[in-house]
Amino acid sequence: MSEPSYAPTIILGFIFVAAIFYLIMIYPAERSNLITGGPTVVITGSSFLPSALQVNAGTTVKWINQDTITHTVSGEKFESGSIPPGSSYSYKFDSPGNYSYSCLIRPSMHGSITVR
Repeated sequence: MSEPSYAPTIILGFIFVAAIFYLIMIYPAERSNLITGGPTVVITGSSFLPSALQVNAGTTVKWINQDTITHTVSGEKFESGSIPPGSSYSYKFDSPGNYSYSCLIRPSMHGSITVR
């Protein structure tokens, strides 16, 4: 009698974990961009998603807090103040350049906007 193969189970498990990761970490950013009609950064899981974004000058970027705690979006040229869960903040980027930002509440959270 031969040993049972666990390869199909392992592969299905990996696909399941990848799907859950997509639904939790990536899909909210894609969905929000479709809903708002413009570039959107989702705050979820104490992360900015996407963490790097490229836009044209004159574009307004919107950050939506879908996390369970309050966050901020703080850069050299802009400051959101507190963004409670379910709230958002928008900023219009008029000048080309690289704009880094972080959360003052969770300093390990970083993101960047490149304006062309």
